[in-house]
Amino acid sequence: MKRAVCLILCIIFVFAVFSSCASKTPNEETTPEEEPAPVKKVYGNPSALGAESDENSSLPTIAIVTDSGKAIKTKEYEGASVSVTGAVSDEWDFSDLRAQVKCRGNYTYSNTEKKSYRIRFDDKINLFDQGEGEARSWVLLAEHCDQSFLRNHIAFAMAKKLTNISYSSSSSFVSLTINGKNQGIYHVVEQHQVGKYRVNINEDPEIVDTDYFIEWDAYADSDGIYGIDFFYAGMNKFIVKSNNMTEDKWTFLSDFFGNADSALADGEESRVREYIDVDSFVDMYILQEVMKNIDVGWSSFFFIKHAGGTISCTCPWDFDLAAGNDGRLDNGSYEGLYVGNPEYVLFGGRNRLDQGNEWFAYLMMKTWFVDLVIARWNEVKGDLQDTAIGEIDRINTCFADDIATNFKVWSRLFGSKINQEPNQIRKLDTYPKHVAYLREWMVNRFEWLDGYFSNDSTKYLTTEFSPRSDWGNWGGRGNGRR
Repeated sequence: MKRAVCLILCIIFVFAVFSSCASKTPNEETTPEEEPAPVKKVYGNPSALGAESDENSSLPTIAIVTDSGKAIKTKEYEGASVSVTGAVSDEWDFSDLRAQVKCRGNYTYSNTEKKSYRIRFDDKINLFDQGEGEARSWVLLAEHCDQSFLRNHIAFAMAKKLTNISYSSSSSFVSLTINGKNQGIYHVVEQHQVGKYRVNINEDPEIVDTDYFIEWDAYADSDGIYGIDFFYAGMNKFIVKSNNMTEDKWTFLSDFFGNADSALADGEESRVREYIDVDSFVDMYILQEVMKNIDVGWSSFFFIKHAGGTISCTCPWDFDLAAGNDGRLDNGSYEGLYVGNPEYVLFGGRNRLDQGNEWFAYLMMKTWFVDLVIARWNEVKGDLQDTAIGEIDRINTCFADDIATNFKVWSRLFGSKINQEPNQIRKLDTYPKHVAYLREWMVNRFEWLDGYFSNDSTKYLTTEFSPRSDWGNWGGRGNGRR
């Protein structure tokens, strides 16, 4: 019965996705002569949106065997062989492919026992037929701080509905073993990197104003070198993920992003549009606000600087503390504006949080941007809610038992403080309870946001904050220039 329900839900979901996605993303290369792409048939796990699910709901296994025979504990690559078993198609199973493997992440790497990993295969591979094509690098997210396992997954799913966001990772789940030891369940996603099937840009080593891939990253001073590959705009750090950096390129990007920061702070629409792709910022704002993502201005927030053009948002990432999973933000409440609320980002006092994104706060202080957000919200809110709730229900129906096996390996997670969980989440002692909590939170969040944006007495509240020139010594993070 469980498998039949799963198959019915997935068939309905596939029809909805393909009927609403008539155009392809900019990363896809198409010609009028091409036939429509066939529906992907993927093993019975929640993979990239649009995929059918096999009746067999058992998750496949990725087995990593390190050359040293030891556990993977550092961010230095080490040699390994990688095998996959249990995929629905024999062509997706393989044995002993050569690869390099390392730990990844920041907080989770330093503070959690269950680590996330990056696999870099010697040869390009389309792992489980995810994404748009072959690549060498793939990520195994531990999701150690999100016991629902679903916050990143539903955020990536919703991002695929927001057509002004150029790229969002595919998403699936597997069981992982390392040197024969069970590591629990992992979330398989694509590495954010420049490539034909990832961030599809043209980096010209000879041209200063070429395409660039850039991250807003509070860790930039430890990951990069100031004056070479990271710079400041306001007091925020940006690291260049592209290659072939020169002093001229660094100066160009530092100046451009600094001017963008000033334009956004001033908020005059024509000037703002000289520096940013407003439509991509509208879509990314909606996604981040729906998820109430506390880390929206901390790190792992990605941009493309287009050759001769503006900055656009891309690659949504890092939602494990979002959607009510961080007690520092309104004690996990689904109510309240956060991402676009200047009080949390730009002013001192009890509500100020260092993870906020000043650029969204600047934009939401302007009526013209709020109007664009409301118009776009009314276009996409139904599709986004159907996608988020549909994915939660589909996974809960088809794969909850499989994902719950993670907590046989990591049983002490329940009832303990992993990161910043509010008390109501710490009290949840089973995987189904975590899924139910997230589902209820998301339903309530959509309802609250819709009420806020449709109410004339609330929708412009963020525009009532004074312009930056009148703030004086409020002590905000962007108060100075670097």
